[in-house]
Amino acid sequence: MRNFLKIGSACFIIGLIACSLISCDKNSSSLFESGTYSYYGYDLDGQKVTEGWITVTVEDSLIEGTKNIVEMIIGGSYLMEVGVGLISGRISEDGTIEIYLLEAHGPYMLIRGHYYDDVLKGNRYWGVSGGAPETVIGTFEAPRNK
Repeated sequence: MRNFLKIGSACFIIGLIACSLISCDKNSSSLFESGTYSYYGYDLDGQKVTEGWITVTVEDSLIEGTKNIVEMIIGGSYLMEVGVGLISGRISEDGTIEIYLLEAHGPYMLIRGHYYDDVLKGNRYWGVSGGAPETVIGTFEAPRNK
């Protein structure tokens, strides 16, 4: 009986190790797929300030697509984020996803976050090319449309 328990315990432990080695990491950005995502932007106080959608094509670690985003608070300072246009980005080796909603030869607006449970979430940033530090202007979430 003792040998049976030892063998059973050993098999259970080996099974746990095997399952952990082959299981998928739900935080993995490799799950971030081409498609259309609803988009919601929030200010630093958590108030929704923009909404719309983004459509992306993901190939290797590069992201390209389009956006259609409107401001929820008319007269706000969200002009860099709103509108219809092209977007581009990348997936970093650590799984961070960056998408430029506006990239000019000076100011830019980007979202940076992680993909988990079919939702891309993170922070919204404003910056200026040339080495100036980026400024967090709020958060965003982009659930995948099914």
